[in-house]
Amino acid sequence: MGSSIHIHWVLIAVVCGVLYLIFDALRSFALQLSPVRLRQLDLEDSHTDVPLQVSLVVGVSATMMIFDEIGVGSAVLRSILIWGLAVLLWKFALALVPEDTGALILRALVPFSRGSYYLFSPVLFPLRKMLERRERAEQAEDEEEDVTQEEVQAYIDVGEESGVLEPAQGKLLQSIVDFGDRLAHEIMTPRIDVLTFDARKPIDELAKQFSESKYSRIPIYETSIDQITGIVHIKELFDAILKNEKRTVQELARPPYFVLETKKVSEMLREFQSEHLQIAVVVDEYGGTAGIITTEDIIEEIVGEIADEHEDEEATVADLGDSTYLVSGSLHVEDLEEELDANLSGDDYETVAGLIFTTLGHVPKAGEYVNKNSFRFIVERADRRKIYRVRVTKDPDWQAEGEDEEERE
Repeated sequence: MGSSIHIHWVLIAVVCGVLYLIFDALRSFALQLSPVRLRQLDLEDSHTDVPLQVSLVVGVSATMMIFDEIGVGSAVLRSILIWGLAVLLWKFALALVPEDTGALILRALVPFSRGSYYLFSPVLFPLRKMLERRERAEQAEDEEEDVTQEEVQAYIDVGEESGVLEPAQGKLLQSIVDFGDRLAHEIMTPRIDVLTFDARKPIDELAKQFSESKYSRIPIYETSIDQITGIVHIKELFDAILKNEKRTVQELARPPYFVLETKKVSEMLREFQSEHLQIAVVVDEYGGTAGIITTEDIIEEIVGEIADEHEDEEATVADLGDSTYLVSGSLHVEDLEEELDANLSGDDYETVAGLIFTTLGHVPKAGEYVNKNSFRFIVERADRRKIYRVRVTKDPDWQAEGEDEEERE
């Protein structure tokens, strides 16, 4: 009997999950179309809001019943966590769907949406009225208090300490909480690391740059990187080459999308979704290019680093043994402190490269080093602008030598 109950609740949860995904996709794709196009498809009222709410509520409730039946503790928290993560990932997936593809899917879902609405209208009507009354009541309560970020943080801390939340779950929830406060300049790729192309150069040179890089989109500029004039996609470039089209680099480019470096990442995510963007140019208060942000950067801010088949698989901090580590110059000092259990922070720098720059006062060559709190930072690889790799070695005797010592090959 217990097994049968489990199966029933599982079926209800699965059906509600599928219905939620379908209706959410329908609503998302409908928002992409103009009012004229919606009227052509007879979708001015797609009836998606109530089915979305009902499927979500019933689905979460069914999931809680499953956990409760099998004797798993904290059924409510686990159910909300599972559904919250699923909805979040689904939102990201929808943001990656091209507009043309979304329109095709929308046409296919119109009959299902209309049929489902009329099929379940006897059930949905009273639920809809109940939800509408509840919404009006909530709007009337002007002094209703919201849950503060500090309270959410306290829930996460208690959940981790009590063992209800696994470390990975706590880390994910923490990322979601912190996500709302992140600014564009905190997660962008800085301009010094941005690969760009002069729009006045020929297409064959751009094709060569694409083939030698790991990127599918490259910003183009006129005169300087502070004058970004477009974004070229590798697919459109090679389509033009295969068709032997005589087009300039600028003609191949899409208009750039600009955001201020002080813009919240949460707001950018909504804009990326509504405008179907994959990349944006970050500008400073003077209008100069500060860096770029991609959809992948935003997603990684929540779910963590995404492995890329083109990216170097070398770890950011590689333990070489004998108290020696190989680290990236762009590694934040706070992360290195956690790895080494040491105090290395300062007011004038944030990264390992910044620590070395600040101490030496110039861009170092390979082989130069600085000492900091019993650690020696030896530059392994660098060019005229940037430090790429640093070897960090611990020796208590170096503390006595001073922290500002340097040596050149």
